[in-house]
Amino acid sequence: MLIEISQRLSPFSHKPGNFFLVPGSSLQVQVFPTKLLFTDLSASEKTSFTIDVDLQGPHKDFTVEQNLEKGGISIFSHTKEGFVRYTITAEEKGIGLFCEKVFPRGLTFYVGNEKFILFSKDSHILTLPAFEKKERCLVEKISLGVHKKQNWEQISQRKLLSEILPFWFSLSQMVPLQKDSDLCSGTAFFLKRCEDLVAKGEKLRICDGLLEFFDGAFEGVFAPRCSEINFLGVLPKSLEKASFPSLLLLQKSYPLLRSLFFKEEGDTFSFIPCLPPEFPAGRMTHVRTTDGDVIHFEWSKKLLRRMIWIPGKTRIVFLRTSSIDSFRVRSSLKDRGQIVPKGSSITLEEKKILYFDCFQK
Repeated sequence: MLIEISQRLSPFSHKPGNFFLVPGSSLQVQVFPTKLLFTDLSASEKTSFTIDVDLQGPHKDFTVEQNLEKGGISIFSHTKEGFVRYTITAEEKGIGLFCEKVFPRGLTFYVGNEKFILFSKDSHILTLPAFEKKERCLVEKISLGVHKKQNWEQISQRKLLSEILPFWFSLSQMVPLQKDSDLCSGTAFFLKRCEDLVAKGEKLRICDGLLEFFDGAFEGVFAPRCSEINFLGVLPKSLEKASFPSLLLLQKSYPLLRSLFFKEEGDTFSFIPCLPPEFPAGRMTHVRTTDGDVIHFEWSKKLLRRMIWIPGKTRIVFLRTSSIDSFRVRSSLKDRGQIVPKGSSITLEEKKILYFDCFQK
């Protein structure tokens, strides 16, 4: 029994000037065919710098792709001189530029008074002071059954939260940890309202709140903003002005979104505890608990169906599953296992995998 998510998250845009976060860093980049505008979102007073790219237009099929699996941003197009493709990554001390393919004269970059040329398969690291980078780790993933083309302009128009949320959830885990701040104004209003809806178990209203959060607090591909960007008339006038590290909006999105599908309270674990009706089926993989467990689970028709639990520590736990009266637990796929009534304890042994299925109402 395997529970996997095969879909690879790589949103892309053909729009010059769209905003992207460099995965694993505190930087956003606004990408144009001949200019890269970087901004550090980790402080209230934002710092920025520009990289100019020596390319001659017109540009055909200009594309910017954010790879959330490998962690990087690829930029490619057909130019007057030929095809070019290069990648931006977050490295230990700054930004890495890797030129995958370019015409014979190479690709010239200008950073202030500095100039460097990259030929095919060349790389360069641009050192940045006080650079914030997050080490990539096993990222929890969610799939809600949407497998459409990941063109961000089309995604933004469709406004299907089941399509948007997997990108949101993954990116929220990839930002460097920010110092907590008093989020009481600006677009933090949308975050707080969603947190209140989840705390009250308002399943029917959560998706509307999340879509308002998405529309009001993010620009481009989840580049967070302290001030509302679309002026939807939702944010109270008294809360419009704000100054806080906007990356906090993504950082705090992670526990918010996670709590819809999984909740850990001491030795009690809840699965799909606050599932909106818009997500009747889906799966969540590589869920990490505080004791080092790894859990994969899936649901359909709003009911838990299968689960794989790899314990990180020997102990006794309890499962809380809505609308479930009993389920089967097996230590091997060849075992007949045993039926466990709702509310019974489950004994975990370190590294000994347990398989859960036959969830019955």
